[in-house]
Amino acid sequence: MFVYQVFSALISIIFKEVKPKSKVIIDLEYFGQRDLLIVQITKYIKQLKITPIPIFDFGFVGKNSPAHHLAQQVAYKKKAANKKVGFAEISRLIWPRKNDRVSTD
Repeated sequence: MFVYQVFSALISIIFKEVKPKSKVIIDLEYFGQRDLLIVQITKYIKQLKITPIPIFDFGFVGKNSPAHHLAQQVAYKKKAANKKVGFAEISRLIWPRKNDRVSTD
């Protein structure tokens, strides 16, 4: 479960930074976990108070996509990351303190 929480937290943090204006397709990294990831991402979007809520879905991005090439350049240190996310930022979403919690209803 922790892997899915971290993945969902990272996606939510990206949404907060980028504020997408159109539908976002997230590469299907964890086959069979789509519904769980949607619930987790939506929960974290609410915690981060992101409005409007980004429209997103899961699909196959592919190795020839610009997103894949950019990620590969960052992974091989040919290009600098736009944002670095640390454990503290992720853990605040996964394990919020009582005064940070929001209802997911």
